Amino acid sequence: MNVLIVESTGVQAKRWSDYLGEICKELTSAKNRAEAVEALRVQRYNAIVLDLSLAEGTALSIADYAAYRQPWARVLFVTRDASYEGGWLFQNYANARGVTSATVPPQDLAAMVDYYAKCA
Repeated sequence: MNVLIVESTGVQAKRWSDYLGEICKELTSAKNRAEAVEALRVQRYNAIVLDLSLAEGTALSIADYAAYRQPWARVLFVTRDASYEGGWLFQNYANARGVTSATVPPQDLAAMVDYYAKCA
């Protein structure tokens, strides 16, 4: 399975990568919208772990692009803001499969990615 992590801080991306690397065939990290769009343009992904609090570019535009470019890719949103935890993400993004807190243990995030990516 191939997974794209879109997260601005290298520390959090590394933390997630350590656990996801054990279950993924290929793992790609992007720090902003431009890197994420380029990755989606050239590589096929089963799942995308998308931090809604990106420093550069809007995360939701990446979810839109992924829905267009790779509609089979499952998006797991990670948030630090409780306002995103409502159901509106699922109503507006057909590729949304989960919303979780940024404080989720990385092994739990890996389990979610493993489950949803296998459904892709």
